[in-house]
Amino acid sequence: MSDTRDRILQTATTEFLQHGYSRVKTEDLANLLGISKRTLYKHFPSKKRLFTVIVKEGLKLEMSRTKAIIERIASGESTDLIDELRNIWESVLKTERNFSQFFWEDVKKYIPNTWKEISAYKEEIMKNHISLIYNTGVKQGIFCPDINEELIFIIHFNTFKNIFESNIMTDLSLSFHELMTQFFEIVFFGIIEEGSRGSFIGKFR
Repeated sequence: MSDTRDRILQTATTEFLQHGYSRVKTEDLANLLGISKRTLYKHFPSKKRLFTVIVKEGLKLEMSRTKAIIERIASGESTDLIDELRNIWESVLKTERNFSQFFWEDVKKYIPNTWKEISAYKEEIMKNHISLIYNTGVKQGIFCPDINEELIFIIHFNTFKNIFESNIMTDLSLSFHELMTQFFEIVFFGIIEEGSRGSFIGKFR
């Protein structure tokens, strides 16, 4: 990556996060960087292209960190799958917290096609990760083998979307740690007390 391209990405990332997509102007970016608009467009032909690259590169970085955790699990280097799954979720969600609700609403309003492209990209990444984690857990005897994998993905992915693309976290008045703790308790242990789980599950099977 060239120094100029790197500087453009760093400055534009800061500006987009602070002001949203619609309020950032390429002329202002060029002035902040001390370069001409022509130089800016040489690296990124449009503001939309610049924004898309920033988000996708951020997702790729997150994907590489998550992939490293998954490979550690699959190789047997890590023996605590649940802890590692929590590490993955915390890493992904902390990345998402960099983007405010206003930021995504701005994107959906002004560049809907880019929003759809980014959403599809995020969904594909998460689907692959959840599939790898679930199948590793089944092989290790941690997860039940008779649960529909697609349903697992739908539950996790839509929980992820609803928490960080809405006001849910604010409305619940939960800290990030509290949110993560209760999410994992519900997903892995449910809301039924341990002594009642056997009879409850038996009624549905």
